[in-house]
Amino acid sequence: MSRVLAILIGLLPLAARAQGEGGVPVDTVAYAFKTLLALGLVVALVVVSAWALRRVQGLVPGSAGRIRVLAAVSVGARERLVVVEVGGEQLLIGVAPGQVRKVHVLAEPLAVEGTPAPEGFARRLRQALGREGEP
Repeated sequence: MSRVLAILIGLLPLAARAQGEGGVPVDTVAYAFKTLLALGLVVALVVVSAWALRRVQGLVPGSAGRIRVLAAVSVGARERLVVVEVGGEQLLIGVAPGQVRKVHVLAEPLAVEGTPAPEGFARRLRQALGREGEP
């Protein structure tokens, strides 16, 4: 990547001397700067939009706590069984690519022992960010 960038930067003076239509010099450096500036603005817009979306999602009234995932287990390469709690009732649902199906309504609710400790990547990411106690 850095070699390609070095080659392109090395060719900029040659391209700047090139003649455009009608003998008008092409200012390649200015075009490259404008392109990089536009790219930077687009990336900044994406980052700001993602940050704003995270903030707004937390402000949706009445959505928190109504549906909870209590347990999940993988039963295939892309298939999972998930126990969810909705309105005080616990359901076993099957999740596969392109579909979600109710498998069973649990007669006896599963005992939930708080939130399990985060595993793997999520735990390491929280440690790296210094946010060990957050859910």
